Amino acid sequence: MTLAEHSALLLLLVATAWQPSIQETAKEGSSVGGSVGGSGSKMKAEQLSGGITLPDLYLWRDSGLVKDLGMDDAPHALLDIQYGGLLISELNRSYTPAQTANSPMVKLRGFLRCGPPFSLLMVDADAPSRQQPTKRSWLHWMVLNANSDDKFHEGDEAMSYKGPNPPKGSGPHRYVLLVYCQDGMTLNKADMAPSDRPGYNLATFGSKLKTTLAVAGAFYYAENA
Repeated sequence: MTLAEHSALLLLLVATAWQPSIQETAKEGSSVGGSVGGSGSKMKAEQLSGGITLPDLYLWRDSGLVKDLGMDDAPHALLDIQYGGLLISELNRSYTPAQTANSPMVKLRGFLRCGPPFSLLMVDADAPSRQQPTKRSWLHWMVLNANSDDKFHEGDEAMSYKGPNPPKGSGPHRYVLLVYCQDGMTLNKADMAPSDRPGYNLATFGSKLKTTLAVAGAFYYAENA
């Protein structure tokens, strides 16, 4: 190798080492106020499989939910959750128990690589508190055999909806909605529904469904201050 070729190779290696990865760029962008990819932004929100963007993916992971709920990964598609006139379409927002008291309409935002039927679960990851989650997870809702990704809430209701009502003074609780593909199976409510709501383990549901991967999801916070 000539001296000129050696110098060119060295410059290329230095330039590569200084180039930030897209994951690093996305993480920095997700921690800055304002919308990522908006006017004047230096970074576009890159879409991944399922339609989720890197900033939203980091919100999932930074929330601690992937670890706390024993999930393989964050869902790669999002949900639109409609509580009457309130539309929840962004992760990591806070709402009151009154705003979320009645069962919502839930539909897909993004795309899936599987078809119906679907299961929808809603849990409180912080029961009775995030500091001492001895009743993790508290099962708020279970819907099975939903036939449309526009209506995950319409199916066989194995556990009726119970709105967020965390203990007073226990701080913000993370409420999580997760959608699973049933791989063409029709599930029996009696087989899937637990005997009680507190202490529900998502792995138990996954073992019966033979998958622990939630394909779509959303989460928000609520508390009784």
